[in-house]
Amino acid sequence: MKQIILALSFVLLPYCWIVLNAQNNTIIQLSNSDSNIYSFVASSDGQMMYFASETKITLLNLDLNEVVKTWDIHLDAPVLSIIEHSNTLLLGTKSGQIVTVLKKTGKSSFEKNYMGGSVNALALTSDERYVLVGCENGMVYKQSLEEENDVSAFYQHEKTITSIAVSKEKQMIAISSGDGSISLFREPTYEWVDRIVVGKDWIRKVAISDKKDRLLCVGDDGRLFEWSIAAISEARLLKETRVARNWLLSIDVGPDGEVLCWGGLDHFLKVRTHFGTYEKKLKGPVLKAEFVRTGSSQVFIAVCILGVGIQIVPLKEMKYRST
Repeated sequence: MKQIILALSFVLLPYCWIVLNAQNNTIIQLSNSDSNIYSFVASSDGQMMYFASETKITLLNLDLNEVVKTWDIHLDAPVLSIIEHSNTLLLGTKSGQIVTVLKKTGKSSFEKNYMGGSVNALALTSDERYVLVGCENGMVYKQSLEEENDVSAFYQHEKTITSIAVSKEKQMIAISSGDGSISLFREPTYEWVDRIVVGKDWIRKVAISDKKDRLLCVGDDGRLFEWSIAAISEARLLKETRVARNWLLSIDVGPDGEVLCWGGLDHFLKVRTHFGTYEKKLKGPVLKAEFVRTGSSQVFIAVCILGVGIQIVPLKEMKYRST
């Protein structure tokens, strides 16, 4: 279990669901999600979600918390990362494989082992022609989605790659690592721009706020770092805030660029808004926390919890702490 944690690495916002509007004070366990789930990907409209275990892919209707479809798969290791692209899903496994699965049939159309240890991070480039593959050995590969044999080394960190963030608006890529640093690249040339040395502790997750021109990260020292990236080549540290006493594994930025959510080993999910910070202690370490992007006045966070599965946490269920 600890090895899986190490391999993994998220005015009020407008989000809501039909089913959750009737139960907006209740934490909801998503159907078909269990202790074998370590990540998820939600559709941009917040209506659907995909997640996968070693034996099964699930498509869930979030409006109704109902399973739409499942596909049987046969993988040799847990799925640590999952992203959606056009008519396919890309799964990154603990054994170092990428498996591309057709949404319509659930059949594998492409498999590749990068021989770099677990695949901890997957991210599409802004033009969606390539997927960036972040591996346990510190290597990032650039894999073509048009030609499976077109793969190249993109960048090498000293330690495990933990997350990759891509901003289409700012045409930039940010890669975080266990070596305590973040590397920045410019699109579409993919030229290296800068390496931000945060500290000696692992950085577990990096995020980009397009609307606020901010780069954010969290990691093992329990601090939240925020940089101004109005000029990508001149990232400027704005502040660092201790927000936890233990490892932080995830952070996500809301659509307004200001509201944040994060979580980690201490079992706490926290949300920072204009009005203050809210928190909720869950039943296990928070592997991934992400705002559900739909279209109402309520705020919901999808949370993948180690040993539990995926739950939806309403902001109304969380305890207000302070400004």
